[in-house]
Amino acid sequence: MLHLHQKIQEYANYAVSKIIEDKAFDIIDYPPGDQFSDSEIKALKELKNDIHLKSGLTKLIADNSAAVLFDLFNILDGTVEPYSDDEEWSGLKLVNVEPEVNEIEFTAMLHDDFFSTYWDYKDP
Repeated sequence: MLHLHQKIQEYANYAVSKIIEDKAFDIIDYPPGDQFSDSEIKALKELKNDIHLKSGLTKLIADNSAAVLFDLFNILDGTVEPYSDDEEWSGLKLVNVEPEVNEIEFTAMLHDDFFSTYWDYKDP
């Protein structure tokens, strides 16, 4: 958990520093295929000289990241069910196991599937 708190702060600081350095316009990964408009780029460039806005934006990004993780942990803990119109939630269980040396079966990895499932969410 401490690692996640550290990463939330690091990513928030990184995003805001890239905005300040005018390098934020090539770091957006989500949503996939999305880009900044000219108006958005112009507005973001105006943040460069405002230390209070920089601080506030860092806090907002960190809070948003933490909220997503908190929601994920609620799903993993079984205290909420993920929203779905057409599927019944059967639960999820994470298990820490050592894979067998000769294990051939490939198991999908959550981090690999994350970006590729965006369009399933966006256009069901």
